[in-house]
Amino acid sequence: MEINGKKVVNATKKLKIHITPRDALEGANKNPSSCAAARAVKRDAPDCVSARVHIGRVYVETPTKWIRYQTPDSLRSEIIAFDRGGTFDPGDYLLGIPETPKPKTSGNSVNNSNNPKTKGPRKMLIARIKRHEVTGIRPKGATR
Repeated sequence: MEINGKKVVNATKKLKIHITPRDALEGANKNPSSCAAARAVKRDAPDCVSARVHIGRVYVETPTKWIRYQTPDSLRSEIIAFDRGGTFDPGDYLLGIPETPKPKTSGNSVNNSNNPKTKGPRKMLIARIKRHEVTGIRPKGATR
């Protein structure tokens, strides 16, 4: 993945940011590049050129690349409240290391025994649950 021609890499260590009352007051809602959290990241991250704070990920631009962090649940909640017109609670937030996706496996090993009626592996039906999508907030992810 690339953003503006720079490679995106996962963070190797967590990043602590401190959001001040001034960040909360001067930050722009629904704007990943100039919200309260983005202002704090620009100040606290080493070699930071710019930052984009999204609901699930935080991207920190350095002179040579973008570093991807996991948005903590506490910061996610503040972003949602802030984007909907509420206040942003100043404080310390710890940006996490993104989890690497696990390779997909074909089927469930428990249910791979042969079914005499179908002459093949058993298939388990799983109900699809419609997930709630949060609305009225900034765009979901980084633009390319």
